Amino acid sequence: MTDLPGVTERARQVAERTANDRDTVTSRPERRRLWGVLAFSAVVVAVSAAAIPTIISWAPWEPDAVISREFPITDGGKSTDCVVIIRAVQAENATGAEAEADLENARRFLQEEDWSAISVDLDDLDAYLDSMPPEQRALREETGINPPALLSMLTSNEVSAVFEQAGYLTSSVFLESTGRCGEVTK
Repeated sequence: MTDLPGVTERARQVAERTANDRDTVTSRPERRRLWGVLAFSAVVVAVSAAAIPTIISWAPWEPDAVISREFPITDGGKSTDCVVIIRAVQAENATGAEAEADLENARRFLQEEDWSAISVDLDDLDAYLDSMPPEQRALREETGINPPALLSMLTSNEVSAVFEQAGYLTSSVFLESTGRCGEVTK
């Protein structure tokens, strides 16, 4: 300490100002860093939204799973792209925390499952058509349901079977699906 009048007080003021300036200096980069993180997050969200395939713009609801396949529809090598969207839905009569938990678990399963192993081809389509009673087969031909649409339906059936085997198909949760196929592409 010094005996000079005012020096101690002045030293204290300088020390406080320096400490305050240091806080201000360190907080500015933190603010910049925060704004940088927020700006980066906004860009990531925008890019993610832009990356959502336009093929599901027709979806009537937000899907939990999107399965896209290119199906051969003739022996000549022609193919068509089909997209099947699927979601878990809570039954109208299901209420309460347990029903909501069942729905969330089912949705998580659909979203996290690797659906790349789902395989449907023309042999499956032939087997399905052969298993139909003649009246249903005639109705299918009459209504003009085409092979790509049937292949999409069979894909949805495969997902339903996996979903049921995993134990997510309950009295409170069911699956809803729809599909769309493009024109012959090749």
